[in-house]
Amino acid sequence: MNYFVPFGNSFNHSSFYEMGKSYRSVEEVLFIIEKSFDNQQEDEIAYNYLMALAQTEEEKSILISIRDDNLKHTGFLREIYAFYKKQCAPMLRRSDCTYSEAYIPQIKKARLSEMENVYRYRNILTGLTDKYYRDMMLEALTDCIIHLSKYDYILYLNLERNLSNRKNLRQVKEFTIEELSRYDGSNGNPAYVAVNGVVYDLSSEASWGGGTHFGLTAGMDLTLHFEKCHSTPPILSKLPKVGILKS
Repeated sequence: MNYFVPFGNSFNHSSFYEMGKSYRSVEEVLFIIEKSFDNQQEDEIAYNYLMALAQTEEEKSILISIRDDNLKHTGFLREIYAFYKKQCAPMLRRSDCTYSEAYIPQIKKARLSEMENVYRYRNILTGLTDKYYRDMMLEALTDCIIHLSKYDYILYLNLERNLSNRKNLRQVKEFTIEELSRYDGSNGNPAYVAVNGVVYDLSSEASWGGGTHFGLTAGMDLTLHFEKCHSTPPILSKLPKVGILKS
């Protein structure tokens, strides 16, 4: 979407919305805007990289919304620059930068960059004398503050996911071959077997009554026997998993 309005448009906003004295000079504002043009190409590459790494569709959707807002902000800045400078904004500098960091470190960097935008847009806002463009930058500033909350939400989702994974890992019992042998289904003991490193509970299987099944005995690693007798993994998917076999 193109937000750039060429200089010379018949509607002059300043004639209606002139604000008078501002906290910063227009020259300062133009310098800040010019500096912001330097990194815009890198920012777009960074957003595309993050979207490719997004862990869920929800996170990808959030990142797309942030990317789209920032493209809108670029249009705002180019329009403001053209209005006060009385010339078109410079072309964006081409960038060949690449990213290789993991997802979460890159999200943290993007959040820090968004904080810098908050300060940058605040400084631009305080130097504009035209209400129309002040309102424009107020929208951009508000967007950036919302973006910070969106990045926080992504970080929260990943923290929650990591904590859940760690909890699951702590709950998984590891069996040595010796420990597994105690669960042979005899004398009221549960009947456990290991297949491909996973320990399954066969206690409720009628065909494994007493811990035996066609000459096989529970409490053992039966990976080879299973592969010879069964070719369909769904048989295992119906059995309760109680742990893993320690290598």
